[in-house]
Amino acid sequence: MAAEHGSSVSAIIDANDLSSSALIFVGDELTIPGGSGSTEESSAVDGGGTSGGGEVEESSSSSGASNEILDIARQYIGTPYVWGGSSPSGFDCSGFTQYVFAQVGIDLPRTTDAQYGAGTVVSASEAQPGDLVWWPGHVGIYTGDGQHIAARNPGTPLEEGPIWNDSPTFIRVA
Repeated sequence: MAAEHGSSVSAIIDANDLSSSALIFVGDELTIPGGSGSTEESSAVDGGGTSGGGEVEESSSSSGASNEILDIARQYIGTPYVWGGSSPSGFDCSGFTQYVFAQVGIDLPRTTDAQYGAGTVVSASEAQPGDLVWWPGHVGIYTGDGQHIAARNPGTPLEEGPIWNDSPTFIRVA
């Protein structure tokens, strides 16, 4: 929604005094700053972008959101791996992805397996930066060109590097 109107998720959150975990429902009216060359516009949320119980989430595939996701994710490179961790003091893989996506208003489930079902599987050729890169028991954030950011193992800080396995599943969160 933000990218369609030339804005960002953060700007919409700020303009509407929302928290990053706020739910937006069909029919809600939002102020969308900076849209289409204007200083501000108001938009009713329609049913076209709903998921599940009427929650509207920004797609990770839009360039504005994916850039924001990658910028936030890269801030935490070097953070310690902590099993069960979901904060900047320490992350496990799914805690990291959940935390980063929450910063742009996208609610992901807490576990790796549940995150698999949180979006749409796309082929490797369709994968875009900001998509989840998933294996059974592990998840990270795709950064493009065969790279991803992830909290991999105890004793290894969060890092950006090559996808080490030829058969991940890419998931576009919508």
